[in-house]
Amino acid sequence: MDISNEYILMLEKAFQSESSLKKDWDRLPSEYRLGTFIRWRSFLGIIKLKTKETKLVRQRMSLAMQEIAAIIPETLVLRTWLKEDEDIYVVENELEPYSDRGIPILRQDQLQILYEYSLSSLIYKFYEFVFGTPNAKLDEEKDKIMRYSLKFDTMEKLWFAFIMKEKFYKIWDGEKWIR
Repeated sequence: MDISNEYILMLEKAFQSESSLKKDWDRLPSEYRLGTFIRWRSFLGIIKLKTKETKLVRQRMSLAMQEIAAIIPETLVLRTWLKEDEDIYVVENELEPYSDRGIPILRQDQLQILYEYSLSSLIYKFYEFVFGTPNAKLDEEKDKIMRYSLKFDTMEKLWFAFIMKEKFYKIWDGEKWIR
């Protein structure tokens, strides 16, 4: 699982520029969302199912307390990225400061689900992304494609770059997604 700063930056920039990516995240069934890391402020949390105790605490909070809780960064993260039956378990809390909004750190299985094609099409398209088309005219063209895919040192980064290219026609320049 890649939780590197570079991968988090890739995700952050993509979620900022492509609103449909957030909709794709919201559409993921809970069984694919559970266990996902979320990075915010100095925290790294993991999505888990809400417990009965958590639900009771929230039900017993006064309206004033609920309004105050709504402006706390942690509740912003909960409202932005989690479904009603989900909660966050903090696994680390002394990281470099990061955005209050947070970002889900997508796993490879989630990335593959976001690409909505048949398995055979997925394999073929991914092959083309990494190695170029089998009938590419020039070795130079294949070399350029392979050099781009070799920039990514984890499968999560490579799959995410593939999705961004296929769905949004964007490539990663090391700092942002460009057309």
